[in-house]
Amino acid sequence: MVNDVSTLAGYGGSEDEEGERSGHKDGEGVSARFQTPSGVAVDRDDNIIVADLRNRCIRKVTPQGVVSTLAGTGG
Repeated sequence: MVNDVSTLAGYGGSEDEEGERSGHKDGEGVSARFQTPSGVAVDRDDNIIVADLRNRCIRKVTPQGVVSTLAGTGG
């Protein structure tokens, strides 16, 4: 058994190539932005549902790493 951890979506570092650290941005992989992701769940289609606390919204991350906003406006 291998215990690797990797980033599926969002940016795990302190700053990305555009100087952004966090925020509200839907998109693929590391181009997506979250601000204080706090609660997570997995639905029956293997999507990850994230409570994005400081953006006041609920986000969905597909198994392919595509992030979209399900509820709330973000920011």
